[in-house]
Amino acid sequence: FGGEVHRNASRTSLGGSRGGHFESVASDERGTELGHPPTFYVTEDATRGALRRFRPSVADWEDPATMLHGDGTFEYLVLQPTDGRGRFGRARWTDDEDEARDSAWRYYQYSEGIEIVGGTMYFTSRRGRDLFIVDIDAGTYEREHLPSTDLAFSPDQIVRLGGDGDMLYLTNHGWVRGAAGVYGRESRTGRYVPILESTVYDRLTTGLAFSPDGRHMYICFQKAGILFDVWRRDGRKFGGKPMNLKYRA
Repeated sequence: FGGEVHRNASRTSLGGSRGGHFESVASDERGTELGHPPTFYVTEDATRGALRRFRPSVADWEDPATMLHGDGTFEYLVLQPTDGRGRFGRARWTDDEDEARDSAWRYYQYSEGIEIVGGTMYFTSRRGRDLFIVDIDAGTYEREHLPSTDLAFSPDQIVRLGGDGDMLYLTNHGWVRGAAGVYGRESRTGRYVPILESTVYDRLTTGLAFSPDGRHMYICFQKAGILFDVWRRDGRKFGGKPMNLKYRA
């Protein structure tokens, strides 16, 4: 950049004092129109990787980068099952990082993708092959075990697109040959369906993103070093009416 670069010049406050193996970030910006700071959420790809959130002390939209470099409040996610099987329970936040890391070790090891829509937080656990759906305001959660027989799921990134078809898109690490790709969860039925798969580029599907108009999906196969631009033959948006998907038996 033409000037002196300092080692810590770009380090944000999100790491706290202990750092971590961070994976994905999402933000809850409800209330920003009233001048409230956003809340940033970060997953940690580790056995005891506690999902954390950071609330900046000041909402400075004239210089928004300062919100990630200044003071704020850290809290960590603790899950408390209430059904005996861990499918439902309470989701609370604590400033005790060690307590949250213990909770991560028990219930959500290797947290990966995260997405926030309204007051709902979605995040995945690679070790458990689980999708967690957290009601941020109510302080409750639901856990869905992702398909493992047909799709050999090892979930990574997630993106939810709204609209008539309202679908949550998930990438798959692809540890089993032929399973790498993108899968969808239909919001209305809760059914998981394959969107695209590859038996050629078979490892580490990542980089999931959509164009602003929702008509193009971008996906990378990390091991092969290839980026794909995918679009629907019917010309519709990925967040529009459901696709005529060919379901596997």
